[in-house]
Amino acid sequence: EHYTVNKRWAKLENFKPETTTAHHIHLATQALVQGLSDMGLPAKPWLYPYFSMGYMGPWSAFFLRLPAPVELGHDTEGMLVAGYDPETKGYTLMHIHPCPDASQFLNMEPSSEFQTGEVYLNHLYQTGDTLLAHGSLDDVLVLVAEWSARPDILLRACD
Repeated sequence: EHYTVNKRWAKLENFKPETTTAHHIHLATQALVQGLSDMGLPAKPWLYPYFSMGYMGPWSAFFLRLPAPVELGHDTEGMLVAGYDPETKGYTLMHIHPCPDASQFLNMEPSSEFQTGEVYLNHLYQTGDTLLAHGSLDDVLVLVAEWSARPDILLRACD
C-alpha cells in the first residue's frame, strides 16, 4: 500500500510515481542543470534534507525551503543557488548562507548517508537576497547568465 496525497491508503499497483511532487522536482531540476550545462556553466545539484525547517515556527522566512537546490557558485553575497519551488511551480534564484546558530535549531544525530557531503547539502542554510521568485526556467537561465558575467564571482568547480 501507499499513502496518497488525499491522505488515504491505496493499493501499491495504483501508485504512479510520475504524479508525485518529488518527480516534478526531479524533472525540473534536471531541466535546470541541463540548461546550465548547455550554457557552459558548471552547477552542482544537491539534496537538502533540512528544507522542511523553512516551514516551521517563526523562522519560516529565513531558512532555505528548496528540497533540491543547484549550487552555481559564490560572490560577495554568499552562495548562489537556483531551484524548483514545488509550491509555486516556478524557479527561484537566491543567495544562501550557513546558519551560524544551526545547533540551536537542529538537535539530532545525522544518519550515515548524510555524512559524505557528496549528495546532501549538510548544513542548515539561511536565505539571503532573492533574485528571482516564481520564475520560469528561461527567466532563471537569463539571470544566471548575467550573474556569471560579473567580475566578483567564483563559479562552482566541475566535479
